[in-house]
Amino acid sequence: MAVNSFSVRGHELIRTALAAAGITSDGGTVNYLSRFVGAAGTSQVIGQSIIYDNGTNVGIGPTPPDIKLHISAPGGGGIKFDDTNNTNAWWIRPNGNGAQFVIGNMDNTSDANIKLIMDYSGNVGIGMAPDHDLVVKQKSSSHTNGGIALYRVNGTSKSSLLQGDDNNAYIWNHSSSGGIRFVAGNDITQAKVIFLNSAGDVGIGTNAPGAKLEVSGAMKLTPLSGNPSGLTSGMMWMVQ
Repeated sequence: MAVNSFSVRGHELIRTALAAAGITSDGGTVNYLSRFVGAAGTSQVIGQSIIYDNGTNVGIGPTPPDIKLHISAPGGGGIKFDDTNNTNAWWIRPNGNGAQFVIGNMDNTSDANIKLIMDYSGNVGIGMAPDHDLVVKQKSSSHTNGGIALYRVNGTSKSSLLQGDDNNAYIWNHSSSGGIRFVAGNDITQAKVIFLNSAGDVGIGTNAPGAKLEVSGAMKLTPLSGNPSGLTSGMMWMVQ
């Protein structure tokens, strides 16, 4: 005979069967899974776990789930993944009262081990909390370690680097014979390009400058009303 375990009669039959096995129940809330919570004399006691299952959604924590899997962790908590030795652990959790979503590593959840942060406004930070759309904190103040690297389509050769130190920003072409091209608009025609080659020559409107500065096309100078102050050798200007 089938018995509805949520009916009064169903509960009575279940309690009777558990009591016959020396197991008692201290009650619980509908839809929360049961677990052994301790011993009462010589009898095991079944109580309520933190896992909620209403047949549609599953929840972990005090809040009933409103999606397929809902983890509620007031005051902290999250999901942790590790190996059998707990030495290569990764975790994901909310941070700052849920204002941020963070991913970190190692075996604790201190801020020092946070590797990626995304806040409610959509800002993303790597290595630190973001105050712009994308923020990257280098692992070192040296421009030789850290930064952002772009790889070619083969996935093995770097094409360019964006790095910095305490005083300077660096944009590198990782090829010793390559250059850096600044493009305005949605094409790379020469008329819209500033090109810096590996020798340090700058071309405006040309990708092959033959001097420290080569301009392909007209160059406009706005006349000054008089000679500029602080003149030094090599300056060029136009006076009305």
